[in-house]
Amino acid sequence: MDDFVQVPRRIKYDFIDSKITHNEFEVLVWIFLNTNPHNGRFETSYLSLVEDFKEKIKYDNMRKIISSLRRHNWVWFKDHRGRGGKFTIKPLNFQLTNKHIQSIEDFTITTKDESLVQPMVQQAVQPSHNLDTSNHNLKEDKDKLMKHFSMADNNESITTPYNKNDNKNENNNNLIVKKLNNSTKEERNIGGRAMLKETIDKINAKRYESKNRRTK
Repeated sequence: MDDFVQVPRRIKYDFIDSKITHNEFEVLVWIFLNTNPHNGRFETSYLSLVEDFKEKIKYDNMRKIISSLRRHNWVWFKDHRGRGGKFTIKPLNFQLTNKHIQSIEDFTITTKDESLVQPMVQQAVQPSHNLDTSNHNLKEDKDKLMKHFSMADNNESITTPYNKNDNKNENNNNLIVKKLNNSTKEERNIGGRAMLKETIDKINAKRYESKNRRTK
């Protein structure tokens, strides 16, 4: 049975109705005659088709003919724009040896199924600019606060005599700094700015009170 190929009458009718040109008619029949009846595939190239027709049809014309046949659902093949060499043409309404008739649905369903199993591209999570700005501002406030502690310690060590009250204040200041250093990002984000402002106000008040004691 490999020597026999069934050609649908619709090819003749489309030619009579001027739906396909004479060259398209000849090329289409040639594709049917050269398609493997077991798998419904015809491996070819545009240059090979031009040689098959003894250069009666030019290369550019052959490309237009094959594209037109695909557009009118006479053949199907994967897009191969920008690539040369051989490609596979599958004629539609072509009957295989197992009696199955190839149709456009055979290939569109396969294409859809293949697209469904493609891995989904995960979008990279964009960082929150507001969060970055908040963290940056909290860091600046923290640095300023630590600078206040440093200045207070240096001034008191130089201008004031050592006493129990100053030692207690220094220990309290060191404890506050330690808590700030050990605080988590979430803690800094929630109410962090309020805590820093309150602490700075307390330090300024203590410094003012200490100066008043020294002047008396």
